[in-house]
Amino acid sequence: LHYPLRRQRQMCIRDSEGPLFIVERDARPYHQMIVLNRKTTDIWIDAISDHLTHTENHQSFFFYQNKRNEVYGIWFYLSSEKEDFTQLVERQILLIYVFIISYDPTYLNIG
Repeated sequence: LHYPLRRQRQMCIRDSEGPLFIVERDARPYHQMIVLNRKTTDIWIDAISDHLTHTENHQSFFFYQNKRNEVYGIWFYLSSEKEDFTQLVERQILLIYVFIISYDPTYLNIG
């Protein structure tokens, strides 16, 4: 399940439920999160990029903001799975920054 948050800080539930995958691609974005929805035919996809911001961990939820400034919460049944997912996403974002900075040192206004 993932939950987009509205500007009024109200949570609305998307009609999505199913396995969550992180996939590696040969083209940009090189990594994506994909939920294969069991409830409808809509497949949810969001990029893991330098625009993704992990906002907080709250109990069973992983909250993040994407490139379109949408805030989502992904619910995990097991807290250990949420922790593993959080570490994986944060590691991918760090690698993206390292890659970008190696080609453009001015990206973060350094060098």
